[in-house]
Amino acid sequence: MIMRLKQNPNALTIVRMHQRLKRLPTVNTLVVLLTSVSLLLAACSNFNLSANVPVSDPMPPAPVNATSVYNGCAKPSSAAPAHAYYVDPVRGSMTNDGSQSHPWSTLEAVAKGGKLTSIVKPGDAVYLRDGNHGNVIFKNVVNTDFITIAADQGQTPVLKQLYVLGVGKWNFQGLTVEGAKDPNVADLVDIVNSSDVIFNQGTVRAQADTSAWTKQDWRDKAPLGLIAGNDSCLAVTNSNVANIRRGIAVQSDRVLVAGNTIERSSGDGIDYDPGVGIQISDNVIRNSVDACEPPPGVKPSTVCTHQDGIQGQFIYNDPSRLGQDVVIARNQIFAVTRSDLKFLATALQGITSFDGNWKNVTIINNIALINAYHAITVGGADGGLVANNTVFNTDPTRNAWIAVGSTHQGYVSRNVTVRNNIANQIQVKADANLNVVVDHNLATTDPGSVVRSFDVVNSIFDVHLKAGSPAIAAGTSSLAPVTDLEGVTRADPFDLGAYVYR
Repeated sequence: MIMRLKQNPNALTIVRMHQRLKRLPTVNTLVVLLTSVSLLLAACSNFNLSANVPVSDPMPPAPVNATSVYNGCAKPSSAAPAHAYYVDPVRGSMTNDGSQSHPWSTLEAVAKGGKLTSIVKPGDAVYLRDGNHGNVIFKNVVNTDFITIAADQGQTPVLKQLYVLGVGKWNFQGLTVEGAKDPNVADLVDIVNSSDVIFNQGTVRAQADTSAWTKQDWRDKAPLGLIAGNDSCLAVTNSNVANIRRGIAVQSDRVLVAGNTIERSSGDGIDYDPGVGIQISDNVIRNSVDACEPPPGVKPSTVCTHQDGIQGQFIYNDPSRLGQDVVIARNQIFAVTRSDLKFLATALQGITSFDGNWKNVTIINNIALINAYHAITVGGADGGLVANNTVFNTDPTRNAWIAVGSTHQGYVSRNVTVRNNIANQIQVKADANLNVVVDHNLATTDPGSVVRSFDVVNSIFDVHLKAGSPAIAAGTSSLAPVTDLEGVTRADPFDLGAYVYR
């Protein structure tokens, strides 16, 4: 999505000509209009924007492990399972007892046969061996303790689909969910109306190799990846989501999306709808796909979609629903890391929220090397911090910007601080009436003067600060994250951007 910006000290209104099924506009299609806003100054809630101290990273750097969850959610025990059962599509039978030497056949058959409730109990584990485990669907199984379903040691079990509804305390580890879209399977993983669900170290993809796919194949075969709705305490971690239409989409409370790699998506990388407690961190999103192929004589801008790395959405039947306590930290978004790939997207945006109603949004220590205009665009946030991010455009004809404004539904951003960032452009004006604070940012159209390497021809990027960079010691410690993207502690005088100079 491309935007033309008219600057004004007043609030910006971000107007989209589309909603979730987004069209790729020309430069003149999406406009940030001038608006005069008369609003009462709102309290800053959880954000103390006047505090002259660093802000503790709400999700400090740490290894995202097999049992990482949103803070305060239940975690599986580290003890050995009470009982272990085995499933083997090649050698198993449903007449067996599920033991290591007499395994059941497929996870689909185990679920359909009711063994996940009649035999497998809370605290137990089910280990899957190589082979096709089918379409796995189970509903309304809420446990008092976690049941683990995991790949057996050294095995790669494959599911066609994983669909769970109304479940509680399930721990999925090391599963591959693979299959092209068909009339019966649009989403590879669905987690709905559930609580305390972990999906860790999974692989979610249409197929391993899509190098022979045409654009028509991308439109016909690419399924949605992992879709979650109306959940609480959901963790999607350390997984690879690839060759799909959309990577991960969540509409949940107390959700953690961390440590994942999303690549070759023809839609958004990560979408989040309003919920209470959303943490998206340490993910890598790269090499999105342009699957659009307009008919002869039709402008791409009228039929094509664009991609967002990470995007806040809104709920169609409840557009006023408040999403709050959102943390987006230490993510890396790359339009292109391999120029040899086919159909690379030409308009990948970074971290955006054009829709919705948000409160307390923290965006820190992210990298976005994109080829559209919106690197970080925050709409409709009451209470926000955008600090120590590094964003550039890999298309030399465009600038990547940081912007703050209103959403399509008219929710205005206020009580927002934009600080210590590096970007091609900072499209935010300080506004005392709305308590929008903008300072200690660096805007440059020459990334090579700031970072170690910015080679757009060969897609080689290293955005650590170079010696003599104007971003060194140019920041402030006030509200800045105490560590950088790699967990290195910041010290006065603070550097700009996602990395500490070293």
